[in-house]
Amino acid sequence: MLKLTLGVALGSLALAFAAPQISYAQECSWRPDRPVTYVIPWGAGGGTDANSRMLASLLERDFGVPFNAVNRTGGNGVVGHSAIATAEPDGYTIGSATVEITTMRTAGLTELDQNNITPIVMVDVVPASVLVAKDSQFETLGQLLDYAKANPGELTGSGTAQGGIWHLALAGLLSAEGLAPDAIRWVPSDGAASAMQELIAKGVDVATPALSEGKALIEAGELRALAYMWDERNAALCGTNATQHWPTFPRPWNSPTATGRSPPSSP
Repeated sequence: MLKLTLGVALGSLALAFAAPQISYAQECSWRPDRPVTYVIPWGAGGGTDANSRMLASLLERDFGVPFNAVNRTGGNGVVGHSAIATAEPDGYTIGSATVEITTMRTAGLTELDQNNITPIVMVDVVPASVLVAKDSQFETLGQLLDYAKANPGELTGSGTAQGGIWHLALAGLLSAEGLAPDAIRWVPSDGAASAMQELIAKGVDVATPALSEGKALIEAGELRALAYMWDERNAALCGTNATQHWPTFPRPWNSPTATGRSPPSSP
């Protein structure tokens, strides 16, 4: 059942990237005159949280009203995305939708999909990484994959919720190498930050968050990067100690969005 679910999710993600991009909100002159709630569907300390809080701070400076960043976690991202999609269409609730909005319906978690939100702008598209603890037995990605192939189901990985983008990144990597997508068992978390702490504590064997999310812990010597998942070497990442890049298709993104219903009209 898990293999089937992951396969369907991987397929739907591929279609989401192959399909025409959904329409973004048109520019308008409306401005808020009271505080705005900025919903973050994932836990504190991860990349989505950091980017969202930075953007909320910039919006607050530009518009002159508070943009209150609120983490609404749970349900594999459904809770936060639902809060964004079902909010009153008055402009006072926005949030960071992530790529999981394109897969959670296929996974049977919700009726929501990308058609229930109104994208405003794309913030980032980042590569997944393959991280291990500083004293892990695995020095290269090849060693990790060889062990997983010889001992299917023994190793564990984490990075986000069950069926989330970092889970799909790992499943896609394993599938591309001819392994079952659950050859490394997934341990769900509410985001990259808690998953990396679990990796440091030896609760899991590998984590696959964005390489940027692990940068501080890599530089501090707590984690080692074996690879990042991109279809070509990325000059912006050449300062890391990742041993190689690894082509695979999941490309996580983060896009501030408004409710799926009509956005405020221009005066």
